[in-house]
Amino acid sequence: GLSSKNPREQTKILNNIEIIAKILGMTAQEERSANVGLGKVIYKNICGEALGRSNAILDDERKRLGTIQNVFSMNEEETNAIEKEARETRVQVLMERCFNAPKVLAPRVKDVREVAKKLDVDIVKQLEVSREKRKTMFSVEVDAAIEGGMVTAAKKDFVAEVQQDLRLSQEDAKDALLALIQTRCNSALVNAAASQRQGSSEAAAEELSKMITFGKLLPAKVSSPMVSTEEKQDLLLLYQAFNIDEGVMTEEAKENIVLLKTLLGFPADRSDGWTRAGLAMRVEGQRALGLENEVASISKRQEAG
Repeated sequence: GLSSKNPREQTKILNNIEIIAKILGMTAQEERSANVGLGKVIYKNICGEALGRSNAILDDERKRLGTIQNVFSMNEEETNAIEKEARETRVQVLMERCFNAPKVLAPRVKDVREVAKKLDVDIVKQLEVSREKRKTMFSVEVDAAIEGGMVTAAKKDFVAEVQQDLRLSQEDAKDALLALIQTRCNSALVNAAASQRQGSSEAAAEELSKMITFGKLLPAKVSSPMVSTEEKQDLLLLYQAFNIDEGVMTEEAKENIVLLKTLLGFPADRSDGWTRAGLAMRVEGQRALGLENEVASISKRQEAG
């Protein structure tokens, strides 16, 4: 057809169109309208095929489009409208592919976001993607980035980028991010408590470290009814014990403990769980975990203080 790259085939079809127009007795205006209508279909097909292949209209396709525009006497307004529609359709196809799958996946969300940006398609103003869908997309991609280490307390630019690309408000992005962090922190806390119950203090400390890493993104109390207050106090004590080296604790470790208190729902200046009496009540339990020396060190520092 005329969308072919073969000039001879294009010329042959054009000649046939002129013959058909004469047979039908079409006026010049009617023939032009028919030609423009056909030209739009061909132009649209070329745009769709190009965007489907590479999410862009490359030089080769651009030359073919120029030929179609000239042959069918199409103006810039008409061709710009077709290209705009084709770009929107391409992003819409990717969006449908994303949400029609059994599960919304981060790579597909990324495709939608990056292609929309590349093709200058506003997913809200032009595609009217709902707020809930955009929040879902944000959560999926940011959660994957947190898991992959792309987002940390020191690297938050990616979160802002995704928020902007998905046209989410600050409030919506914060709510979604907080929900993600709560889920990950809660999981780490439950795992830490389970490890502690099984006598695996090292595994419990590792889970608490994960919890702190996630909590640094957006510090807030973690709701976890599956872990008792006493277990949380024991975990706090265990984490402090693991961060004391010869009776000394680094400033970073101190900051982490303050954050852990916040995540566990304890005031940052909480002291009742750290008094000598409180420590003494837990010595036996910590001795079973092989931490009696660390507990003693904490006790001595409490006395010195």
